Amino acid sequence: MNLAVDIGNTLIKVGLFEGNDLKEVKQFENLESLRQSDLKGDFWVYSSVKGHAIKKSTSAPVLLQVTNTTRLPIKLRYETPETLGVDRFTAAVGAHEKFPNQNVLIIDYGTCITYDLLTENGEFQGGVISPGLKMRQMAMHQHTHQLPDITNSWQDFSNSLPGKSTGQCLYHGSVTGILMESNGFIEHFKKDYENLAVIITGGDSGYFESKLKATIFADSNLVLKGLNKILTHNKLDD
Repeated sequence: MNLAVDIGNTLIKVGLFEGNDLKEVKQFENLESLRQSDLKGDFWVYSSVKGHAIKKSTSAPVLLQVTNTTRLPIKLRYETPETLGVDRFTAAVGAHEKFPNQNVLIIDYGTCITYDLLTENGEFQGGVISPGLKMRQMAMHQHTHQLPDITNSWQDFSNSLPGKSTGQCLYHGSVTGILMESNGFIEHFKKDYENLAVIITGGDSGYFESKLKATIFADSNLVLKGLNKILTHNKLDD
């Protein structure tokens, strides 16, 4: 059994795998909660966008921390790999497992939104980073004197255009803005890369899944699956 741990900006997500099959997923708010849990696995793999480390467990003979120097089943064609977020290329590994020999655009709707291209020969080409949903809404509130905070109420507003209230205008500036941005990037990459699959993941992906124009595939556990694949890849290489 493999245990994959994704330490993100907001939550810690843990997946228990038997081979390539994801058997269980749990979420934790912090590392202390994870340490106090009864999770067990024969092999552990983890990544952290915060630089946090997990101490080796005596019950796990292998504890692999994934970084930009870890052996990967894909190639990184990125000019500054030392600055590349581990969640980005780990999600790309998960996408490559799902769509081998196919061009893939991975969209991660997290704290930031990332658009990353993986070519059919398994090469990570990089992509785009933009503010996430909550970040956009908070920025408009915090960097002005009068615009309200809609981070907890944005789903109450109508999606009809034009906006008839300040709250509704902020809704479109964040939510509709993301949809238009995403559709634009999808169309851009489709022009240059044939047979392009689009896969979305991240905490806010559930809201945007049914609203994008293109045919997309959603997988909320893409990073966990990528971590499990990286662990398997390194065990086989050893």
